[in-house]
Amino acid sequence: MKVAVALFGIPRGYQITIPPIRKFIASLELSCSVHVRYHLNRVARVDNPLSHEHYLLPETAFDWCAEFQGEIEPQPPVPPEFDWNLVLSRPDPNRDGYKSARNLLHQLHSLGRVTAMVEEVQPDAVLFLRADLLYHSFPEPPLLEILAARPRLCIVPEWQWWYGINDRFAFCGREIYSAWGRRGELVPRFLQRRRGGLHGERLLGDALRAAGARIRTTPIRATRIRDQDRQHEENFDPRATRGARPLQRLRHFLALHLPL
Repeated sequence: MKVAVALFGIPRGYQITIPPIRKFIASLELSCSVHVRYHLNRVARVDNPLSHEHYLLPETAFDWCAEFQGEIEPQPPVPPEFDWNLVLSRPDPNRDGYKSARNLLHQLHSLGRVTAMVEEVQPDAVLFLRADLLYHSFPEPPLLEILAARPRLCIVPEWQWWYGINDRFAFCGREIYSAWGRRGELVPRFLQRRRGGLHGERLLGDALRAAGARIRTTPIRATRIRDQDRQHEENFDPRATRGARPLQRLRHFLALHLPL
């Protein structure tokens, strides 16, 4: 079985997050053919009002990448493939001067780049892992076998479904991983169809449903690292994260309770 591990984003808290990921990859190599790919945005300063982060990111945050194959790319003000004026023409969901929307576009760019690398591998299953998350556990080999056997399966966290589908990480079959990783390509259509502005979890929900994904959940938890070593206080209770609308609550209930 060929498994791709796709790392993306900004390596905040790399001293804490990367060692468990390395250990997991080493264990995975005992039973699978593992192909690690990464795309990371190189920034000198992390500036995120929503998470109250304003600090310099050391150059050593990218040293760990040397053992894997991928790309470290300087982060422009806005990724060139996105129409920033179109984003600005819609409401600002987080009401922070569109800074969260800009950060989302950078993440979507990173995801698109690493997904293109993964497509060259032609894997049976893909594990999308944000580089700034402290994973409490990782998928076991039987779950990877299920992914290989069910190519349209997309497994996402059971917690924090805020008005869409949790976009923190995902485990995907070979026919659906491109929809998860390339959803940035749908941003123009998403903004034209929806009135509420650019929203990451709603965008993911639209992308997976359009692709015909079989969406299921995992209790695996992952904590966001802030300011390099501060763990964000997370709410992992799935009962508290079903969104506001009845249809969204139903989708979460089905993903949570139907068998893989």
